[in-house]
Amino acid sequence: MKWDIIPQKFIADAMLGKFAKKLRFLGIDIKYCPDIRDDELIKIAIKEKRILISSDKNLCERNLIKKRAFYIEMGTLEEKIEKFLNEFSKYIDIKPFSRCSVCNEELLEIKKEKVKNLVPPYVYKNHKFFKICPRCKRIYWRGTHLKNINQFLENFKDDL
Repeated sequence: MKWDIIPQKFIADAMLGKFAKKLRFLGIDIKYCPDIRDDELIKIAIKEKRILISSDKNLCERNLIKKRAFYIEMGTLEEKIEKFLNEFSKYIDIKPFSRCSVCNEELLEIKKEKVKNLVPPYVYKNHKFFKICPRCKRIYWRGTHLKNINQFLENFKDDL
């Protein structure tokens, strides 16, 4: 096996914020730490057994991390995701809308009645199912973003 750990958890460097957010929409556990130095990023990756994803080739080639790092060349967001999926799809479960896109926490189902005053009235009236992030308390529902993500996933169905 190419990886010395089973890569189900990842960490992205500061250059990959939009990339990390899209992967979270797919349900992939990817920590994003834009404000920390490379040495700290490496420590977190090792401590939490995460694969480091970076557009910094020098960072990926450091001795401490090179067996747990994956270099993503600069390019479009879609190209980066395609490269990621080509490399890791056999190791991960795609579970769209199972993670908070902001803080990466796993979402929990919440009863509709509990979100009545937390979402716009139109949303409350027209949706049955809601999820909440236990960390940042964001509320999620199956809106137009679900259709957009499903369309986005269609582009990569051969990679999954």
